[in-house]
Amino acid sequence: AGKRTFASEDSRREEAGRLFELAMTHKNRGATEQAAQLFDEVAEIASDNHDAQYHAGMAHLQAGDLAKARRRWLQCIQLKPDHIVCLFNLATLLAEQGEVQEAVDIMEKVVVKQPGDADNHKT
Repeated sequence: AGKRTFASEDSRREEAGRLFELAMTHKNRGATEQAAQLFDEVAEIASDNHDAQYHAGMAHLQAGDLAKARRRWLQCIQLKPDHIVCLFNLATLLAEQGEVQEAVDIMEKVVVKQPGDADNHKT
């Protein structure tokens, strides 16, 4: 499947929105793999949207595909470097995978950006 093309920016956004709603329906029904596939489609269509990347990462995490979750979260951070929740989730994932130094480096960014949030110091 190649990259999809759209007649206009509005049609691209409409399709991303339609697929997002469908993905949420699957997620809410507990169909995590189908939801992850749809969120991934949204992330491809809306490759410039950090929230699309973040939601795709969360869906992949819930479906158990940590490599895809990591990839989407890295894309999210590339688009929005101060996405605190994404940084926190990525650091947690890296720590759980034994990539402790990289996790610590990312968590330091989180603590610097939100120094008063005690939850950031627990990981």
